Amino acid sequence: MNNGLSVQKMLGEKFASFWPDFQQFNIMRTKRINEIMGHPLDGQIIQIVCWHHFLASVNKQEKQISTYDECFDAWHYALEPQNADIEVEKKLTISSIAMTTGMPFETVRRRVQNLKKYGWLSVDKKKGVIYNPTQENNAKIVDDIMEEEKKLVVTMINCFLK
Repeated sequence: MNNGLSVQKMLGEKFASFWPDFQQFNIMRTKRINEIMGHPLDGQIIQIVCWHHFLASVNKQEKQISTYDECFDAWHYALEPQNADIEVEKKLTISSIAMTTGMPFETVRRRVQNLKKYGWLSVDKKKGVIYNPTQENNAKIVDDIMEEEKKLVVTMINCFLK
């Protein structure tokens, strides 16, 4: 049996014990992001922007990335000033954020302008909506949110493997 099928079988057999932990992960993660961002809409938007940044930075790497440390390095590599001009295949737009979050375009536009005013994002016609990696922002995203996510994922996976 291939690994995907065995995981699917295990999930089917342990669904009732795993699902509450998965939901708890989602709730705690969302709660922490909203606390840091100060508003749930800003939390959703910054998630989309950071996911886009992370996926673009991982895709631009020449080597295979699999470990947490390699992901962490890829995130920071893309933030280095000499790599800031690396083109991403698809720029992130206000329209794409609106479609992804389900928020009205005008709401996203206003929230993005607010996040820009507070230094979280920049907006460029050529590059789209971009995460602004100040030391303070990065500390909140990487040192706080991602560390909390790591702990929650470990707890969730441990419950799944019981």
